[in-house]
Amino acid sequence: MHEHVFTLNAEIRDEYPWDEDAVVAQAVGELDELKASGIDTILDLTVFGLGRNIRRIKRIAEKTSLRIIAATGIYTYRDLPTFFSSTKRAHRASSNDSSPERSRRGSTTPASGRPP
Repeated sequence: MHEHVFTLNAEIRDEYPWDEDAVVAQAVGELDELKASGIDTILDLTVFGLGRNIRRIKRIAEKTSLRIIAATGIYTYRDLPTFFSSTKRAHRASSNDSSPERSRRGSTTPASGRPP
């Protein structure tokens, strides 16, 4: 269920030929094949930092009968993507604090992982 309809780097998109209509049509075709094979829903985990473009995903979702659930958030392993790392808030989020509590800051989900 964990999928990426697209992962895209802005520099690559700017430097290499990109036919938006063609790649959207290709994605729709591939998602229609998934639907025909019995898959009804995918979770697109392409978040900020991985090339998220919600308008493109919406456009694709409108052309296929496969349901697409789009994730929100920012991709980070330990550090935030360069674009976000210049803010004070991003600096705090990418500190050396690797405790489980750090990963829940700003979240309403307790350590158990279950909503309150």
